[in-house]
Amino acid sequence: MEKKEHIIVGDHEHVFIKLYIDVLINKCLVPPRKLLLVSPSCGESREPLLDVDVVSYQHCDTKILNDCCSVTAISLNTKNASVLKKLIVENHAAEKIAIHLTDDEVARWINVKNKHGELVVASEALFDEDCLFVINNVNTLIAPEPYFKEKMDHLLPDKTYRYVDARDPFKSLPSREWEMFKSLHQSESITVRENNICIGAKRGVFSLIDILKMISAFKKEGLVPKNKITLFTYKKKKHLRVIIDLYLGMLRHIYKCNVDIAYPIATTPIAYNAILASCHYLILQGRGSMSSARSYLNLGNGVVCVEANSANEKELKFAEGVDVISYKTWHDLALAIKNNSIDAAKNQAIINQAFNRKYAVLREFYSG
Repeated sequence: MEKKEHIIVGDHEHVFIKLYIDVLINKCLVPPRKLLLVSPSCGESREPLLDVDVVSYQHCDTKILNDCCSVTAISLNTKNASVLKKLIVENHAAEKIAIHLTDDEVARWINVKNKHGELVVASEALFDEDCLFVINNVNTLIAPEPYFKEKMDHLLPDKTYRYVDARDPFKSLPSREWEMFKSLHQSESITVRENNICIGAKRGVFSLIDILKMISAFKKEGLVPKNKITLFTYKKKKHLRVIIDLYLGMLRHIYKCNVDIAYPIATTPIAYNAILASCHYLILQGRGSMSSARSYLNLGNGVVCVEANSANEKELKFAEGVDVISYKTWHDLALAIKNNSIDAAKNQAIINQAFNRKYAVLREFYSG
């Protein structure tokens, strides 16, 4: 195998890994031949859509790792920490390694520290001895400093990191597919869309009680029935839909309020994005679904609603710089939607600038 300049460590079947490499190739102009994906469990092969070589941890030639310019781990967990520790101990490669942080894993680590008083090994947090060694020895994090520095300082107060502000530089589809989807979506934007509020960008992020309280608040402020509601649900959890429909039946028969609700289930990525694109408002939980939110904002025809002081609000407002509707109560949310004055086109320009900035940062980072 020819020399590889940049190693990506992660599961070759994980969609975020493929989207990250797609961005490096199609937005940051890194030639596929310079990349190598090192995955926990696969034989030597080639990723057909990306034209990138793939090898397993077990079959990875140490010389390739010695000669490379950078090693990027997408997340840090019990699956990839052992190979990263080996690089640090045997190959003295700590300066080459960058960890692409995820919000979920940092939240788990903080829970561990809050429970034990320090960051320690905890199986429930997918954090073992190798993880602890790696996070204490690497120096570079691919993460926005305004959002993550305070968290990492709390976790490891004696450790200083270099922050590369280019986390999650991808949309929720590969680059070429996204541009085709966006073009098609914009060509249809002259048609009249239904007013539509999407409760959650994925299944199960809001409890049944919260969903019913939301709908009640929407009714009180006159957002329904003029707005249709979209709610992603699990196919097997039909009881949730039955209870919601019973509640809506009560609204219809007692209060003469006809609420139109759709229950899409798991679907293809293109169909999923089309559903989100049809909505004027996207209501997010406190943490998660950020890739979907960024992609949604990139289309420029809707507003994101996030819980006040949540991880999602901080990342969207302070790391990305977009305007969002912040809510503390469901009545606050209903009022904010009713009186919304956020400029979706302005947010679209801001999020596009953020994507382009991330591409430029990564282009320089992988220029070796």
